[in-house]
Amino acid sequence: MASKLFINNTGFQVNGNLVVRAGTVPGNNLNSVQFTLDSGIGSQQKIEYGDVNNVFVDALQLSSLANGGYIISNQIIETRGGVLDDLFNRYDTITVAMQSQSFVVTSSNTWATTLANDEIY
Repeated sequence: MASKLFINNTGFQVNGNLVVRAGTVPGNNLNSVQFTLDSGIGSQQKIEYGDVNNVFVDALQLSSLANGGYIISNQIIETRGGVLDDLFNRYDTITVAMQSQSFVVTSSNTWATTLANDEIY
């Protein structure tokens, strides 16, 4: 099973829906995993999804009731190897922040292990 670490830096509770890709071609959806990130700045949650044959994220939907409004973001991958595909599938950690009533999503590797020969696992 694949997993991503989500970090919430919005200061608000964030509801998420992670759409799992079936295989390697964007648009072929296997299923989705719903989750809720606590409102504390820096709160973290590890989300497990997919299986050994289906490890790619195909879309990320976020929503939050914040500052008197309902904020929604829906990011869907259309092209394999594009910027959004890399954002969701090349890194183990996704950080969610908020700026001007919009979600800002970034990614990084925070828990991959580097071996002596510089291979990352």
